Amino acid sequence: MYCMQRRLSESGHLIPALKSEDLYALKDITFVSGFVNIEGGFISPSKSLDFLSNLEYIGGRGSHHGYTLQILANNEIEYLGFKSLKQITSGHVVIKLNAKLCYGYTINWKKFMTKDFNIIYERNTPNHTCVDKGRICNETCVQEEGCWGPGPKMCVQCKNFIKDDECANHCPIENGLVSVKNTERKEKKGLFVGPQSSIRSFARSSIRSFARSFIRSFVHSSVNSFVSSSIRSFVYLFIRSFIRLFVR
Repeated sequence: MYCMQRRLSESGHLIPALKSEDLYALKDITFVSGFVNIEGGFISPSKSLDFLSNLEYIGGRGSHHGYTLQILANNEIEYLGFKSLKQITSGHVVIKLNAKLCYGYTINWKKFMTKDFNIIYERNTPNHTCVDKGRICNETCVQEEGCWGPGPKMCVQCKNFIKDDECANHCPIENGLVSVKNTERKEKKGLFVGPQSSIRSFARSSIRSFARSFIRSFVHSSVNSFVSSSIRSFVYLFIRSFIRLFVR
């Protein structure tokens, strides 16, 4: 995957950079067998590379000058947004000369690499400047693991709980399910995953909820079955009596 920088046309005019919305055609990519090279000025404007937010694996086959991932001189990028990345199989990682880039310095890049290759992260926004501007990992993230950008959806690893790819500090359990409010203020229910003790509590609550639901369903179905059986018996007796009346 090679995203070219701005270049001159045959007539000598500067070809404008791609717009970020043009690249959302890549949104569903999860695996790149070769390399990813993103060079300066190819998208304008864009704060992140979240059009690759579903990318999980970079294979490194036929790497670009030995680099499997290179993000170079992109002046508008503020965070990477590679929230699904799991593995870089081979090749070096180079991220430098991105004037507004933060968060990348928090990543433990070695965790994603299966072999011992160089990681060059330099001449981006200084770390202390990012901290001073409040551009730091969300409190729901494991700080030692870092994050791909701002907010609870960009954590490399959640500190406490996770639901729908979003980290959370609390898990309010209600009948084995978690009641949350979405942006439209409509009730929405889903499952949380968290520490082992909370999972046990959740499991017990879920079993109780299932048992109550099963008993209610059983009683309801039994009543329905009884009513249906009574109606069938009544109809049968009525038809038999009607036939006997006319046969006689």
